[in-house]
Amino acid sequence: MENENQNEIVESQNTEIAPEQRYYNGPVTLEEAESYITSGLVSTARNYVAIGYWLRRIRDGKLYEEEGHQNFEQYVHEKYGKDKGWASKCIKVNQQLSKDGDSPLLDSRYRDYSTYQLVELAYMTEEQREQATPEQTIKQLQEIRKSNLRIVQIHSVNRQFTPNLL
Repeated sequence: MENENQNEIVESQNTEIAPEQRYYNGPVTLEEAESYITSGLVSTARNYVAIGYWLRRIRDGKLYEEEGHQNFEQYVHEKYGKDKGWASKCIKVNQQLSKDGDSPLLDSRYRDYSTYQLVELAYMTEEQREQATPEQTIKQLQEIRKSNLRIVQIHSVNRQFTPNLL
């Protein structure tokens, strides 16, 4: 009985659908198209966090040596055609924004953010992240990071020039 069900599943997966019957070839509304895009963006963001997790496992465990790579950077370049910066961003997003900071799952607090927003959030302090919302543009998120950096710099300069009153 189980084999019959598996055969039916395989047959249904192998059935060729005529091009005019495919869901993406039919009429579509703006709302439907936007829904597909939103779904894809959510999946992309979640996958970015998972990629960071697995890259970190490969890097930290030196698993790249199993294929004879000299270092992690060489592995990433040869295996995925990406540079060290890409891998670093993926890993940083994973470390900062994954569930418990050490899993392939995106923390639920960040589920409404895009991949690019997640990268910005990963380089923020926790206090800065509290000011961020998914509705903000990348430029607005960058301003949060920069404005708080300027405040820290101003405080640092003020401490240098404030005489010790004690």
